[in-house]
Formats: sequence, structure tokens, C-alpha cells
Amino acid sequence: MQDKDLLKEILKKYKKENYHVMSWSEYELELRKLTDKITKYIKDNNLTVDVVVPILRGGNIPATFLAYALDVLTILPVQYKYFFIPGKCQLRRLLSIDKKSVIKSDPIILLVEGNHCYGNQAKYAARDLKKAFPKSRIIYGASNMDY
Repeated sequence: MQDKDLLKEILKKYKKENYHVMSWSEYELELRKLTDKITKYIKDNNLTVDVVVPILRGGNIPATFLAYALDVLTILPVQYKYFFIPGKCQLRRLLSIDKKSVIKSDPIILLVEGNHCYGNQAKYAARDLKKAFPKSRIIYGASNMDY
């Protein structure tokens, strides 16, 4: 099956009645749950997050929320986009990683996504972050998961 056919099959499964538009107060509850889980993980493992990396565009709000909650100053956004080329679907990085904005050579990175679906963007982002910061430790969080 070609990527184009696969995309058509996926889109057939998504119907208007499957969607729920969250209110900001509902979304805040989700962000607080995520923050509690991440805070517990970093406390249990005696870690300090050095940099928060939102996967734009959906990861911007949860990443900013987490950065404030964890008192992390450095936010290093990354961005990827799917391009549909005849016969294939290609994921490309749109925003390069600014290594100069991270002081430590072995940072603890909190990679944040808004909606984890297949995990491809997170996988590519983690790979690119590891290339930029080989000694880093990456923690991943997503405010929503859609399987």
C-alpha cells in the first residue's frame, strides 16, 4: 500500500463525532496531570531539567506550561512537518537546533509534544537532539495521546 492510500484509509476513520474540543479548563487539568507525572519522575530519579524542547506547533503550550512549573529558563523549539510527495510521505525538520542556547554539554532535556499519535516526530526530534548533544538525557512527555 502506498503512503497516499494509507493516508486515505486513516482519514476515513476520523469522523466529526470522534472529536472533542477541550475547553481551556479541561486542558489545564491535562497539563497539570502531565506536570505531576514529570515532576514525580524527575524527583524520583534525582534529576534537574536543563532545557525544555517543544515540538512545534502542538508542543508549544504544554512545553511552556512545564517550563514555568519546573522553573526552567531555556526553551529550545524544534519543528517537523510531513510533506506529501507523489508516491511517498516525508517528514522533514523545519527548524534547526540552536546548540548555542544550551550551556551544558550533557543537558537533561525534556522533549514535549502536544499530541502523540505515531511518535515519528518525537523519534526524529530525539535523534536530532542526540546528534546535537550526544551526552544528553532525554525525557519525553505528551499532553495527549491519540492512537
